[in-house]
Amino acid sequence: MENPVSGYCDYLDKEMTIMGLLSAFALAAAALVLDRTAGADSTHTTLANLWKAERLPLGAGSLAFAIAAFFFYKQRSLLAYYVGQLRFSQTDARYRGMTAKGLLEDADSWATWINYQTAFILLTLGVVLYGFALYALVFLDLAARPQTLANRIVAGLFLGAAFVAVVNSLVKTRYRYHDRPWVDCFHFEKPFKRQG
Repeated sequence: MENPVSGYCDYLDKEMTIMGLLSAFALAAAALVLDRTAGADSTHTTLANLWKAERLPLGAGSLAFAIAAFFFYKQRSLLAYYVGQLRFSQTDARYRGMTAKGLLEDADSWATWINYQTAFILLTLGVVLYGFALYALVFLDLAARPQTLANRIVAGLFLGAAFVAVVNSLVKTRYRYHDRPWVDCFHFEKPFKRQG
């Protein structure tokens, strides 16, 4: 029978590869959008107009993608930590009272995957901002729309994404070992009090 620690480490190795690919994708997408729009010359009038009229949502979307890449990288780093600790727990040189069972529980908890979930919130934000930029260019009367409206929309979207990420982090940290953390959150009297 296969050692469960070895099998879970193999799974985490695959997840680390996925996190690396997602991090590279997020950075490449942001760079491509900025390169194609900000670097567009007069022969590419649509892209040049898009950058001229909608540089704020394009820049903010690219920033969201870049921050998502950072969170994917943080997730990859955390998974690498668990792989190392799990492998180390199988040796005779164990220390600090770490056990394979405790490490497996922690690695599989909701709290371990908060960086990953935050990165997807940011990717979604980036896609929404890119979509807003395209929508505004095609359907909105740019002369009639004040620039402050675009600023407020971008700021509101960033604040909304930050709020969702923070609340998700609180719930997933508090209910890290629960099967349904969101459901359990709303069934307890004090949902954000840390477990003792």
